[in-house]
Amino acid sequence: MPKTKKSNLPKKVVKVKVTRATSGSKLPSKKIKVVVSQSTPILDKVTVATLPPPATARPVTKVRFWQYATWFSGVVLVVLLVGVFMVFSRYNNGELKVRNLTNENVAGMVGGTGWLSPLTGEPVTEEVATRRPLAVVIENFKTVRPQSGLSFADIVWEAPTEGGLTRFLAIFQKGLPSRLGPVRSARSYFIDWAREYGAIYAHSGGSPEALDELAKGVEGLQDVNEFFYGPAYWRDDNLSAPHNLFTDAAKFYDYAKERDWRVTAQSLEPFIITPVPEATGGVMANEIIVPYVPLDYDVMWNYDTAAGVYKRLMDGKEHVDKTTNGILQTKNLVVMFTDVTPIPKDPELRVNITTVGGGLAYVFVDGQMFKGKWERTSLSERTKFVYEDGSVLPLQPGNTWISVIDSVYEDELEYK
Repeated sequence: MPKTKKSNLPKKVVKVKVTRATSGSKLPSKKIKVVVSQSTPILDKVTVATLPPPATARPVTKVRFWQYATWFSGVVLVVLLVGVFMVFSRYNNGELKVRNLTNENVAGMVGGTGWLSPLTGEPVTEEVATRRPLAVVIENFKTVRPQSGLSFADIVWEAPTEGGLTRFLAIFQKGLPSRLGPVRSARSYFIDWAREYGAIYAHSGGSPEALDELAKGVEGLQDVNEFFYGPAYWRDDNLSAPHNLFTDAAKFYDYAKERDWRVTAQSLEPFIITPVPEATGGVMANEIIVPYVPLDYDVMWNYDTAAGVYKRLMDGKEHVDKTTNGILQTKNLVVMFTDVTPIPKDPELRVNITTVGGGLAYVFVDGQMFKGKWERTSLSERTKFVYEDGSVLPLQPGNTWISVIDSVYEDELEYK
């Protein structure tokens, strides 16, 4: 069970402020982007023309039959080798779309559509794989739980806002819940993370810093502030404002189309999904306590061996989705530590969070813990989770939950 922690907030006054990178940052990157906006298939079907009939009507002898068969097989082999060479040449040049490149599918797209979600690594349709992600800021105030629609998200970022209270940035591509919220205000660090996906960004108002940034325009991001685009949202009159704002994900996309906003992904780098090593590859971690402050925002994750997922508890209670009444769960849990610094003289006690650079990170998957670091070289790049040597930490196909924690609490993460 979660231990009682004394508040470490006074430590903030001795921390060195880390200035967050701006959208103009240009740092070198060796990443190859995976283009998802095209529609050409990875491997075209190979059609071999039927051989012409013999010039005469004389019977084909056994020897002549094997001559034809050998020639025919040679033609097929050459065509297939050329096709495979072209596929991997395009792959090395970063031209392929987000596709399922298992041996089975390269051999003929057998047993699947050939499309992988760039957010989860799971098989999806072409429509889903090329859909522009929707990033929604969702409230986590104690009195609004349970929220609606979080269980449909492909990726959830959880981070402290004012006074240590956490809030979510939920990224949707496959699941489109009809009730999603409560939708709340923007923060600069949520903008930074939403930008990773070139997303449509849904929120209601925001901090002065966030609104100023959005007013100047954020590369790759479509801002949909409820203050200016009210028809994209609706309010539940049974709840009190401002905790009663919701949206319908499918209708949100319809609204975007009506306004001629782009709804297909232009360039979306996928998470790198890697097989989880054998049980000896990681440290056992069937129970994780994420040390958010105040204590009633502490999070516990329990591993369900049968389902292969971590299930979420908050403030000692099962954290459920109001839409489904099911407990929130994740295939991959990432805990990343970074600098969280108070904004000077902010009356709401808002904070800045460092989103570019690097720091300590843990990946929990399949009941195991893998320790490494997070790194992001610029605002235009995706956040990566890697070992110290740069190799990728294991992530399994499925949804991912990323808990962002102040670095002063690095020693208070618990798992067993």
